[in-house]
Amino acid sequence: MVHIRMPRSLVKEIDTYALKHKRSKTGLIVEAVSSYLRREVSAENFRQLREALGPEDDPEWPSCTGSEWVKRLRTKERDNPEWPTL
Repeated sequence: MVHIRMPRSLVKEIDTYALKHKRSKTGLIVEAVSSYLRREVSAENFRQLREALGPEDDPEWPSCTGSEWVKRLRTKERDNPEWPTL
């Protein structure tokens, strides 16, 4: 069990939202904090891996956006007869 302090205005917002959506205040706070931590950990992991690929890993990478590069890479994989897709 943890006791925390929050501004009254925020507690009022939480109460109003929880009541409107038939949720417990505790459940709402736990879900919000869990969601926040998942996002932050994912963002931190992404920042750490962002530099994992360099131009030498794929010469096409610097000449296109990330999404274009992924589409090209997937097309090459899909069209490879050694890797049949369903």
